[in-house]
Amino acid sequence: MDLTTVSSVLNFYERLEDQTAKFYEELAKNDRYSEGVEMFLDLAKDSRRQKDRVLRAYRECVTDILEVGFSLTGLREVDYQLKRELNRDASLGDVLRAAIDLEENGRRFCQDVSRRSKALLADISREFERAAERKEERKSKLESLLNE
Repeated sequence: MDLTTVSSVLNFYERLEDQTAKFYEELAKNDRYSEGVEMFLDLAKDSRRQKDRVLRAYRECVTDILEVGFSLTGLREVDYQLKRELNRDASLGDVLRAAIDLEENGRRFCQDVSRRSKALLADISREFERAAERKEERKSKLESLLNE
């Protein structure tokens, strides 16, 4: 599905962050990854906070979006979906690699939206850029754990 309206972009982003949070919450519940419980719960909370910040920025400038008739081009859901499947018995290394992929997909999506919306929707662009930066930080944290 092409993401051409701000509404479709935000709906996809909301689902993406909800899936990310759920992914981390499920990992936190799995006894195999007990050493990462706090980190996984923190990542889940951070995903929900990022989503809330972006949605708040949208609500604050929705009138501006309607006035300019803004639309986006070149974004497709399939380009940002996680392709890695995990089974319940996956090793911590496999889980961390999947989490890194998840963060990278989210970072690319947020960065692409930020670039495409910068000209007319500065507030939304700025929040997506912040979300992309946060995802890069999270990805780096996960990579350092993987390399320990």
